[in-house]
Amino acid sequence: MSSQETQQQGVQTTPQQQEPAPTPAPSPPLTTEQKVQVGLENKDRGNQHFQRGDYKSALASYHLACLYLSGLDQNGLSRLMNLSGDVSQKEGETPTPLRQDQKILSQVRSNMAACYIKQSNYEKAIESCEKAIKIDPSNLKASFRKFQSLRLKGEIFKAKQGLEEFLIHHPDEQLGFSSELKLVQQQVRRKQQEADTVWKGFLSRGSSVRDGSGSGASE
Repeated sequence: MSSQETQQQGVQTTPQQQEPAPTPAPSPPLTTEQKVQVGLENKDRGNQHFQRGDYKSALASYHLACLYLSGLDQNGLSRLMNLSGDVSQKEGETPTPLRQDQKILSQVRSNMAACYIKQSNYEKAIESCEKAIKIDPSNLKASFRKFQSLRLKGEIFKAKQGLEEFLIHHPDEQLGFSSELKLVQQQVRRKQQEADTVWKGFLSRGSSVRDGSGSGASE
């Protein structure tokens, strides 16, 4: 039967169906070493964005770096760093030296704080600094940016107390903590002078009212 006759009799031919494409196999999870490497790459990318003044993109890269560097497998890191056994600290043991991934993560958190300062988001800057310091208490840049953020936010008395305590424990500071303390002290003095002026004005007005009411009183 010809194709023309087939069409005339109303017979419909079914087109040949294609087999569905095979589902791609899931990618194997990244090793600890690969996670550290990707974290470093995102940190460097964030630094480049920061240098160009693109703080939003810098924060995005830093966030990715934190995702890869947070919660890394400790036993995997011990193998990566040629350490033996469990690297977790047990009660009564000598504190474990800071791992390289922890130091990098602390730096990333501190860099995020620098971005927030540029965006005048001082609350987030303080939060990022505190996270960085919790990971690595020796991160001086994070400490400096925290005090700087407190000053810029207007919490000058808290910044002053923190800086004075910090300088007692770090007399050989190298990152301008003394200069930051001077700025804070200047603002504290200005604040106190403004308060004294308001208080003196209040006392002066109160004295004038008392004097006026006494002289103008009649029986």
